Amino acid sequence: MQVPYNYLSDREKAVLFQFQVEDSNYNFKLYSAVMKAVGIRQSMDEMYEDYQMIYDKTVEMQMEKETDRKNEERGRGR
Repeated sequence: MQVPYNYLSDREKAVLFQFQVEDSNYNFKLYSAVMKAVGIRQSMDEMYEDYQMIYDKTVEMQMEKETDRKNEERGRGR
């Protein structure tokens, strides 16, 4: 089943794009190329806002993974 891009959650978009937290230049180029390839047209403000929400969610998800990993390590050390 195909879902329109606008219906995807920030988390779903973050999983799809798989941004590299340490390389925002690469991320924005990737985002722009994908949006152009699939024919989604946005104003520069809309584009930046969507990109930023995806990036923020990516950072949040990475922090969650790191916290989970640390908690697992602490649990094994007891």
